Amino acid sequence: MVRIGVLSDVHLSKSVWGERQHERLKKAFLFYRAKGVDGIVISGDLQENLEINTSLKNIGEFWQIWESIFPENRNPLTDEPVEPLFIYGNHDRILVEAGYWPEKYGKFAPAWHKEVKGYHFVGAHYTREGEVLTAQLVHQAQEAAGEKPFFYIQTT
Repeated sequence: MVRIGVLSDVHLSKSVWGERQHERLKKAFLFYRAKGVDGIVISGDLQENLEINTSLKNIGEFWQIWESIFPENRNPLTDEPVEPLFIYGNHDRILVEAGYWPEKYGKFAPAWHKEVKGYHFVGAHYTREGEVLTAQLVHQAQEAAGEKPFFYIQTT
């Protein structure tokens, strides 16, 4: 069994609405930590599509919140790993264009394939690049999943 949390359209920013989003994001992560999830899908729009310096600040705050709840991608309540299953959405486009991706997650690619507790996930960031890679990763996930379902995450 795999337990996956799902969030969409976080839209961190420094507006009044955005400040509430910081608290909502923390509460959501704390909820999923208490439930003992194995991974969390955030399907795009982690922050607002502003100029690059503001976007980098917002995405930095997003990762600070993640790290404060799941240090080293682990649930401190269970000491089990929690896999970040994040993709950029259209509001994160400026980050894609700037080539920003946290170093700890390796080199940015337009799509990724991860396995969580024997279940396969493919994520495709909001970008026009990588259609061939995405198709290859989906095929790979289908093959590896066997009888189990696999999960595909993409924003449009």
